[in-house]
Amino acid sequence: MTQPIGVPTPSKQYPNTRHHQTKPNTQPTMDDTITLGFQWEAHTLIPSKQTQDSFFTTVMTHIHKISRPAMPIQFDEQRLNQLMQDYHAMVQQSRAPNVLLATYGWIKLNGLTLILLASGISFHELEKERKKAIKLAIEDNKLKFSDNEYNLEMIRLITSEKKAKKTIASLNKIRQELCVHMAKLGIDDWYTPERINRIQYDQVDRIESYFTDEENQLNTQKTHYYTTQEQPSITVRISDYDLDSIDDINQKLNRLAIYKTSVFKRKHQLNQRHRSLMGYTHFDTINTHAETLGLSNPGVIQ
Repeated sequence: MTQPIGVPTPSKQYPNTRHHQTKPNTQPTMDDTITLGFQWEAHTLIPSKQTQDSFFTTVMTHIHKISRPAMPIQFDEQRLNQLMQDYHAMVQQSRAPNVLLATYGWIKLNGLTLILLASGISFHELEKERKKAIKLAIEDNKLKFSDNEYNLEMIRLITSEKKAKKTIASLNKIRQELCVHMAKLGIDDWYTPERINRIQYDQVDRIESYFTDEENQLNTQKTHYYTTQEQPSITVRISDYDLDSIDDINQKLNRLAIYKTSVFKRKHQLNQRHRSLMGYTHFDTINTHAETLGLSNPGVIQ
């Protein structure tokens, strides 16, 4: 049988044996929540008694999750340790008393936090490292404050304040910056007048120990080289400096005696100041609890 001309020949339909399989998305994703939307509840410009409670715009909250690709960052151990050291440094710098340094530290700290989180460091571990860095900064602040007070006390003991006026002013400024720094580290009430007084006393005691050691060395040198009754036939002395004369040694000993007298007076002054501060503190405590203790203003029981 012939097919009429102009009529297309029907083609055989074969079933499609190839099935398109969708590959699972192996790329990690992060879920976000979005909250937005507004609704105008008033029908007229002037609220009435029926619509006065619903006149203003109400924020409509739509909470749903969307997925976006998250690319993990891979660092070797050496690079990760370097980033962690930078993180410690920026944590400390973000608490600096200088505003510009603190701002720069905060900006860089935020960027380092995001990088470390993306590299696989958990937020809990970063929090532990942050507390560790702050603790180290607190201990470093205490050491710097003690050294600064040591320099202040030493200058005041061996030099007149008139000659060292600029140096003392600089050291006092450093003291204020260290107090501000400690407050930014989270301990705003650390450097109280009572604690500063005791730090000063400890540094004066440290200076006294230094003077005592110097005095003992001079006396030993004087006794060995100038006061010995029987001189040995041959004396071999190995030293990096020439031997001081007896006049120089006596002059140094006299100067040390003056310094030690100044130390004694300074320690006595600091102890008096401390007793005064503790007395004021005790008096303020009594005044604070005057009503509870049943005391009048002069301290007489009513």
